[in-house]
Parts: sequence; C-alpha cells; structure tokens
Amino acid sequence: MRNQAVNFNKAYSKAMDSSRGGKMQVSVLFAPGDGQVPLRVAGRSRELDVLLSMHTLLKMGRPPPHNAALHAPRGLGKSVLLRTVKSMAEQDGSVDCLLTSAKAIESRGDLFEFVLGRQPEHQDVTRQGAAALDAGIGKIEGGAQRTDRYGAMRQNAWVAALTERCARKPVLLMVDEAHTIDLDVAQVLLNGSQMVRGEGAPFALMLAGTPGLRNHLAKAQSTFWSRLARGNLHLELLTEDEAADALRTPLQDGKNGLPFDEEAILSMAQQSDGYPYFIQIWGEQVELHSRRHGNQRITTATVDAVAPEARRMRNDLYRERWRELKKVGLSDAMSRLAPHLHSHSVEMDERQAAAIMDPDGTSDIHLIEAAIQLGVLQEGEKMDALKAGVPSFMSFVEQAGQLAD
Repeated sequence: MRNQAVNFNKAYSKAMDSSRGGKMQVSVLFAPGDGQVPLRVAGRSRELDVLLSMHTLLKMGRPPPHNAALHAPRGLGKSVLLRTVKSMAEQDGSVDCLLTSAKAIESRGDLFEFVLGRQPEHQDVTRQGAAALDAGIGKIEGGAQRTDRYGAMRQNAWVAALTERCARKPVLLMVDEAHTIDLDVAQVLLNGSQMVRGEGAPFALMLAGTPGLRNHLAKAQSTFWSRLARGNLHLELLTEDEAADALRTPLQDGKNGLPFDEEAILSMAQQSDGYPYFIQIWGEQVELHSRRHGNQRITTATVDAVAPEARRMRNDLYRERWRELKKVGLSDAMSRLAPHLHSHSVEMDERQAAAIMDPDGTSDIHLIEAAIQLGVLQEGEKMDALKAGVPSFMSFVEQAGQLAD
C-alpha cells in the first residue's frame, strides 16, 4: 500500500546522502524487519477489509459486532497488519489506537495502567458495591484464582473504567504476541471486551499470535472465540502472484523505482516460498545490488548474484528457530516429522503425526500443542489435521536433525 510509505522521499534522500560513494547501505523500498510495514502489503486485502471496517464503526461511535484475532506462524505479517491499521487510525485521529505486546501487560494492573494511564485504585472496586464484587472475575485454570499487587481489581472495575474511557473517545486496543498473554489478564480483557461492547461502548480488541493463540486463550474461560465471526483471521503464505506483487509494486515507484525484468520478479517470488519476511529480504538484496551498480536493471542474473546472501539470511532465521525447538525439547520430534511436511498442500492426521513425533509414547510434554504454540505446525483444513507452519523450515529441520545425528 503506497499510502503507507510515510515520508518516503525524505527517507530515500537521507539514505542516499548517508551512503558512501553512491553505494546504498540501506534499502528504502523494502523492509525485512521485525513487523516493519512495507511499501506494499500484498495479499492481505480480506484481512485489512475486516480490520478497517472495525475501525470505521469505532469512528462512528459504535462498537464492532466482533473483535479480531490474527493467528499464523511468525513472519507471515500479523504485526504488519496491526501496524498498518494503527498508522491509518493515527492519521485519522478520531480513535485512540493502542498497540502493545503481551509481555508488556503481565498483570491486571499493567493492563489497567496501559489502557487508562493510571493504576487501579481501591475505590474502583468498592464503589461498585459488594454485589458487583461477587459477580467479578471467576476462577481460572486449575480452580485457583490468581492475585497480584492489584488483586482488588475485579472484572467490574475494568468494565466501568473502560466504558468511561470509551465515552470520551473510541478505543482500539491491539495486543501482539497474544499467544503468550497471561491467562489472568486474558480473562479480564476478553470478557471485559464483550461486556463493554454489549453496553454500546465504542471499543474493539485485535489480538495477534501464532497458531497456538486460540488454544491458549480458550484456557482463560471466555466465550470470546465463539463470537469472532469475520474477525477470525488465519493468515496463509502468499501465492506466487501475491509475492510477485509485493516485489513488483515498490520497484515501480514513480520517483524512486528501479528497472527490472519480469522474469527476475517471478524467480524471487518462487524462491521466497510466499513467506512475507523472505519476500522483503529478496527485494532488499536486489535493490541494494542495483543501487551499488548505478541503478542497474534487475535481471535473473541479479537474483543469482544476491541469492547466497538472501539464503544466508533465511538460514540465520531458521537456525534461531531450530535453537528454540531444542530449548523446549522439540528438536528430535520435529526432525522425525519434518520429512512428511515439505509442502504447504500436505496435511497429516494429528494422531499419525503424534505417533511419528513420539513413537515410544515417552514424552512428558504435549508435542503437537507445543509445536503449534511456536508456530512450526498449524491446524490443517481437514478436521484433526496438521500442516507445516512454513514448509521450507521443515526441510531445514530435517537437515539439522540429520547433522545432529
């Protein structure tokens, strides 16, 4: 989306001025960073339509009929979508758009302070009366109710304060990495959202996380998931056409674009596996190569020249993911499963996958659930089926496992 390139020309000029000998050191057409918004958000029109329609209703002072949850393996653009909507909301200015990570709201007090700008006070509870206290937040997992230093804060206090906040200005709250959110916080947040919107307050909640997001939040004893409707957004890898669009459109910028052959675009689209992060890597590398050679035309020879660096960056990411698997005790199990999931079109029955991952039945962790939580596996289209989060990572896992043996 071209209108997402804020101060694009200024950024481009600064990058050019800071380079030495005319050699570009920083890409300005592509953004292979941690959730950075690229110039073209390709292949996500359906998701953006849902999220922006929620924002539109908030602008009108109305609560959307549902919240939204974006769930997908890491690197598929969940954070990008949140930041895209936030950028557009800030340009409009009629809705307070708050974006945070689950790790930044580890307690109810953190949530209260982030959204309302203050810590909960005792009167936030007592003024509701004893009956309201008794109707407050229920028990969580295991039957025990957790308390923190803001233990006096109950569900009704959050609802009352948030309703008052939204009466002054509509609120759109976004929580990234929500598959790690504290369940005590999640219960207040999810149930409170339904109660506030049920009273007509202009509030909406957008959550983003790995494919384990739904299972994690189901433990918070909320009816949130049964009412997502259009807001249940599962991101897939981009098609080759969508990947090509994400590469082609920035290079066609009227002022700062670069000449290219269509064959080069199609080659990169195919090699990116439709993984948005890798698309940005390929685009960055061919742009830098072209700038360093006097804005040389991007051809298949350019793609071949940058391929070693692009693949090195991909493998660096995959090595980090492999270390995560080892850390949680999943490396051996995923090494056994990986050869069966090299293609995104391949799905496997969950029971079959479990037997491959743990042939002796001796594991002390739920291997499939842990792999979904990390995003290396996700639910398939068929009932009780699984598929790879990113198929090319399965090839890497298989090779890494063989080397480890």
